[in-house]
Amino acid sequence: MVINTVLSVMAYNYPSQNLSVYLSDDGGSDLTFYALLEASRFSKHWLPFCRKFSIEPRSPTAYFSTTPEPQDSNPVMDQEWLIIKALYEDMRNKIQSITKMGRISEEVRKEHKGFLEWNSDSTLHVHQSIV
Repeated sequence: MVINTVLSVMAYNYPSQNLSVYLSDDGGSDLTFYALLEASRFSKHWLPFCRKFSIEPRSPTAYFSTTPEPQDSNPVMDQEWLIIKALYEDMRNKIQSITKMGRISEEVRKEHKGFLEWNSDSTLHVHQSIV
């Protein structure tokens, strides 16, 4: 998932006012917008977790695939680790589910005004830029 790269860059220990992240999607897909929306929600938990515990690597997939489940070595971190992993899996499952469907449901579209950029005239080749 490209979202892991975006989350990894966002977790850099670098002044946020000096860092911009741009994602280019040739298809201008509302599916990509949805994935970014879910990633932004997850980042509110992931980024503080990374800072608090000096997490490396900062890509959630890389981190969870190389870090064994906690063994009661640090109860605070262990509890947060389990919560963050569950939130990550939830985000990943939501993105995969929407991707398999190939469309964004009306219920999800109502969650953010950004989905208004895609209308019946939008196609993979004819659409507005989203910045």
